[in-house]
Amino acid sequence: MESVSDFITRRFKLRVNAAKSKVASASACEFLGFTFTHGQARKRTIGPKALCRLKDRIRELTRRTRGTSIQQVVANLARYLRGWMAYFGFTETVRPLEDLDSWIRRHQHQGHAYGGRAHMEICSRVCMSSQECRRV
Repeated sequence: MESVSDFITRRFKLRVNAAKSKVASASACEFLGFTFTHGQARKRTIGPKALCRLKDRIRELTRRTRGTSIQQVVANLARYLRGWMAYFGFTETVRPLEDLDSWIRRHQHQGHAYGGRAHMEICSRVCMSSQECRRV
């Protein structure tokens, strides 16, 4: 690392931030939210930090105590996910996106976006028992 940073400092007259820089294989580090798999078929995939940040943001947008209508929650979530997919959509592995889709659906059906009581009220309007409502 020192020889590389010395070369960059001498040749290009740039300062190298040692805390942010490292010399490692492509599969061992994350770059702009992507990680690269190793093996014969090298592929771009979404990094674990990016997935954690996305899930945290979804939790924030769909908090029950947020005080917004369902339509507003869905509109905000759709806008955020469209932007996120515009950036990460060209990943070469589909599995993280499928897992993320199922996680979002489960998260929504747990009543986080709709609120516990509101979900029960909707179920009671369509004559569902409380046990059936919990399964939905």
